Amino acid sequence: MSELLFDDEDVEFINKENCTENEQLSKFSMLARVFSIIPLHMKHVDPKRLKSPIEDGWQRYCFNKRTFACEDFKGRNAGIACGIASRVIVLDIDDHDEFPLWLKAHGVESYPPETFTVRSGGKSLHLYYQYPGERGVVYGCKSVKTESKTTIFDIKGWGGQVVAPGSIHPSGGKYSILKNLPIREAPQWILEMARRDNKEMAKKADVMQSVETENKVLHKVNIFDLPIPAEQKINILKQHPVGTRSEAEMSVICSLVRASIDEDTVSAIFEDATYPIGEKHREAGHHRHERLHSQIEKAKKLVAVESAPKELKLMSLGSIYDRDPKLEYLVEGLWTVNDTLMLFGAGGTGKSLFALNLAIALTDPSIVSFLGKFPVKKKCKVLMLQSEVSIAGFNDRVKKIYGNKILPIEVRENIKMVAYSDDIMTSGDFNNDKFFESIKKILTENDQDVLVVDPLISFHNEDENANTQMRRILDRIKILGQETKTSILIIHHSGKSNLGNNNSGGRGASSIGDWASSSIELKVKDKNGDTYELVHRKSRDFKEFGSILLRRTESLEFKLSEIAGIDLDSHDKIVLKALNEFGNTPVNQKTLAEKICELVPGKGEKSISRNTAIKLIKNAIEHSAIRIEDANNMQRIVPCL
Repeated sequence: MSELLFDDEDVEFINKENCTENEQLSKFSMLARVFSIIPLHMKHVDPKRLKSPIEDGWQRYCFNKRTFACEDFKGRNAGIACGIASRVIVLDIDDHDEFPLWLKAHGVESYPPETFTVRSGGKSLHLYYQYPGERGVVYGCKSVKTESKTTIFDIKGWGGQVVAPGSIHPSGGKYSILKNLPIREAPQWILEMARRDNKEMAKKADVMQSVETENKVLHKVNIFDLPIPAEQKINILKQHPVGTRSEAEMSVICSLVRASIDEDTVSAIFEDATYPIGEKHREAGHHRHERLHSQIEKAKKLVAVESAPKELKLMSLGSIYDRDPKLEYLVEGLWTVNDTLMLFGAGGTGKSLFALNLAIALTDPSIVSFLGKFPVKKKCKVLMLQSEVSIAGFNDRVKKIYGNKILPIEVRENIKMVAYSDDIMTSGDFNNDKFFESIKKILTENDQDVLVVDPLISFHNEDENANTQMRRILDRIKILGQETKTSILIIHHSGKSNLGNNNSGGRGASSIGDWASSSIELKVKDKNGDTYELVHRKSRDFKEFGSILLRRTESLEFKLSEIAGIDLDSHDKIVLKALNEFGNTPVNQKTLAEKICELVPGKGEKSISRNTAIKLIKNAIEHSAIRIEDANNMQRIVPCL
């Protein structure tokens, strides 16, 4: 840790007084990029519990870096779990008069070297030093007191924590960064006092804090020097929620393998407690090195499956004219044959399950309409290329959907998964010719009609925020569909910036939404009630359906919500008809009222008044036929059905 942990702007922000709750959480999020952060009590009826950890067994985060989640820190302070996860051992000086006297009395010739230092909200200073990476050795905690039992200083190593800068002291003062210096090596006298010879503790440390593998000392890797895409560097640095870590881990490993990064360097990245990408790896304990080696070997095979340049040809305008192609639907009002559909939504919304529902609707001969609303016009052979659901998880979903019913032979035979070895979770890069050609061969030889790519991020190696790069990879996928006459469904994530707006492509570059012929967004309306909203964000060739409410049954089927079947008041139908004229264009009350006046004649040859139209709109809101929602600091009217 020879470099600065934070730049001057970061320090200024962390030390800022009078913060909003969001600013406070942003401070802790910033610290969590470097340290293992745990939530602490800010207020407690027992004064002894002030500044103490919220969670039982928090000491495990001295070895394994805790995944940061904002909701865990709302209204709370943050602590830094000392030890190998944060890579620090902290000297907490309470009595600045007694401390030099103690040093002199115990033969310590010099004051501890200057290092990264935090001033507490009270009187003490926290001096941060490097936690050594020795195998089989634990550096714990030690408290030194005066004869009158007041504390002179504490040493906080394994099993200890210090309040993080940005937190609030019980006195009301702020913990702040006093010296933004590199973290220095710990003085030997501190290590000697903190060293623990307990064999059980040493054994645990040997398993959990390893900084070497197969007798090779692992070096610190500066990921910014690696020849991998910026998005993969972000993947290494950011926290991934439980349930998404495997996808991110394999995506990073594949990226490192493509860049010909050696296995020792890959191991060093995943062993480094300052890199959140390795959390799942480090939790594997004794078996983590074997597991990582297996993941690297799997990535090498996946990358090796990637292919050869293809031949382009010309097509004249006359041949296109003579062919006279007609628009044909797979699912009427939703998806056309040999075209692209994008489904996006926030993590955990159920996009993969929705795609499975759609695949079943396209193969099961007994299903005539998808979601009870969109007629299925063509039965298909569906190929699913996915990286998130295991064989057991996929099988469990299908069994819940069909219950005691026999799985139809058409579903059994016409939904296929791209498999690697004995697993149906795979990844690759469509820009790699070998991978492209291997998928093309599967589609062609098995006469597949539909390809599901779930999720997009697992099948490319580009910067998701770069328009040119994303357009290149998506065009590559479209060419695959054209050459194999396949309809392609892309599943993608929505980002924070997509919330509440009319984005048509989800997270990342705008070219993602521009590329898709049609796109739909799946949103959770009521997680407890399993209610969802499906929003038609874009349609290039046919009219958008607006938005509909769905419910997810206990058998994991998405169905049209009962509210969509209610008998609307005739006036409400007039309002919805007028609203439908705008498609997906945002509309306010004034504009909608004007459209109602155009569509609805009054007595004689005159239209109804605008006041009457506004009353119809207000009644429709009361009847839950429409609603007003905020988007980008503006209000717009959308249908509830």
